[in-house]
Amino acid sequence: MMTVDWWQLRHAYGRATDTPEHLRALECGDAQARETALDHLQVAVLHQGFPETATAPAVQAVTALLAEGRAHPDTVDALVEFLGDAASSVTFLAGNPHFAEELPDVANAVAAAYPVVLALLKTAVPGRALFYAEHLTAIARMAPLVNQREDFAAIIRDQLQHGSGPRGLWVRCLGQLGSVLRIMSVAR
Repeated sequence: MMTVDWWQLRHAYGRATDTPEHLRALECGDAQARETALDHLQVAVLHQGFPETATAPAVQAVTALLAEGRAHPDTVDALVEFLGDAASSVTFLAGNPHFAEELPDVANAVAAAYPVVLALLKTAVPGRALFYAEHLTAIARMAPLVNQREDFAAIIRDQLQHGSGPRGLWVRCLGQLGSVLRIMSVAR
């Protein structure tokens, strides 16, 4: 795990000194510890969508767990959701002076998660691809990833044409990316 001075960082309930223990639980804790750790990420580290100074390092740690295959399998989807929520936070709060200090670090940390979540999408079983695509869409909507959007939109168009899941949700992903929608005829 990366070296972070968690004592200097804050989450919604104070100093983030408890965050490293929760991050370790995502890898090797029992089921209750993993559930508590996931709650900690959503409730304390990214409280109601508002980042704190501990958010960017937590995003980096989650990304490392996913990239290195160290996240417990039953936490992967929730961790991807956390990354998507962090990305949505960056997009929603852009320009808000109250979060001007935290947002650049969070944006960079989540942008670094893009290839990791993209790899999960590419290897997802057909029924889970849309889940990863929706959270990846939130990540790709962030300003640092503007140059990735069209390549990602091409992947979504391919899924729309050949993948599974409700077509309307795939189209929604394209719309959220600002992609030009083309009418496609798909043989039924």
